[in-house]
Amino acid sequence: MSKAYFLGNTAVLYAAQNGHLDLLRFLIEKQGEVNAQNSEGNTALHYACNKGNKEMILLLLMNGADQTKTNANDEKPAEKNTELKLFMNQILSEEKAFKVLDEDQKKRLKNIFDDIDKDGSKHITLERSKQFNMFIEGVSEEIAEKDAQDFINSCAICNKQTVYFPFVGLIVRLTLMNGCLLFLNL
Repeated sequence: MSKAYFLGNTAVLYAAQNGHLDLLRFLIEKQGEVNAQNSEGNTALHYACNKGNKEMILLLLMNGADQTKTNANDEKPAEKNTELKLFMNQILSEEKAFKVLDEDQKKRLKNIFDDIDKDGSKHITLERSKQFNMFIEGVSEEIAEKDAQDFINSCAICNKQTVYFPFVGLIVRLTLMNGCLLFLNL
């Protein structure tokens, strides 16, 4: 999966360079190397940052992409883009927060997440959030929809329609900072 082609580009690098998120996701699932560098020293994360593709950045970081790798110009991914650099740091700090939870806490979070994410898509839409609010809190459809919209608006990382959960630890931040979907006693 990491075989290099023209200019040292692997399939993972090609997918990131050309903005093919679904292909990148597939390649990563098949053990594609996220930190491979081409002849210019660029990684998939360099290309995702150059394109400003937050969903791709998120996917790469959650699969071990190294934000400290430099290319032939001695540039790190997002080095010249403060917004993306902050975005990457936020994602990585959330991952660290999840890793310090004990196994019981992680299991509880994963179970709750599995209840929300029945189809395994690792994201929550407005409709899914509304249904969850109605089920858990027993509120009216109108209140559940308003709460769901508030949740999506305040928590959506990559766009303002869907909240992506590449790892369960992200739920911790969304829950504790926004208090709008899950209420856990960890």
